[in-house]
Amino acid sequence: MNDDFLREFSEIIEMSVLEIHDDLNLQNTTEWDSIACLSTITLVDRYYKVSLSNDDFKSIRLFKELKSVINSKVESQQ
Repeated sequence: MNDDFLREFSEIIEMSVLEIHDDLNLQNTTEWDSIACLSTITLVDRYYKVSLSNDDFKSIRLFKELKSVINSKVESQQ
C-alpha cells in the first residue's frame, strides 16, 4: 500500500501506522464508523482513482479485506 495512504488512513481510525496490519479487525476499532467509511472512500479515490461503494464496506471486516477490494478495483480498471 502507498505509505501516504496508510498514514492518512491511520489518522482516520486514530491508530499508529505500526498498529495497522492485515488481520486488524476494523469493526473492533473505536473510530471505525460511517464517517471513517466515508473518509476512506475519499482517500481511496484520491490515491487509487477507484470508487468504493457502501456495499463494498458490507463485506470488509479486516484491513486485508479492504486492501483486497482496492486491489481488485484497481486491477479491473487496467
